[in-house]
Amino acid sequence: MPSDIYHFSSYNDRNTYEVAQYIAKRFGYDEKAIHTYILPDQERYADRFRDYRLDNSKITAFGIELGTLEEDVSMCLKDFDW
Repeated sequence: MPSDIYHFSSYNDRNTYEVAQYIAKRFGYDEKAIHTYILPDQERYADRFRDYRLDNSKITAFGIELGTLEEDVSMCLKDFDW
C-alpha cells in the first residue's frame, strides 16, 4: 500500500445515538437504563444527522476487508471476555 493517511471504520448503517444504544445493550444494560442515560438530543442535532460512517473504498481497494459494526463489537467484547 502506498504511504498515505487511511481513516476507516466498520461497516455501519446506524447513527451515533443508535450505536450508543446498541453497545449499551451488548454490555447488558436494560432498556430503562439505556433510555435514561442515552438521550437522542434532537434539538442539538436538529440541523445535522448524527452520522459518523466513513467511506472505506480507499482501504478496500487494497484488499483489506472490514467487518460490520456488530461483528467488530462482538470481537472486541470477546477479547475482553464479555
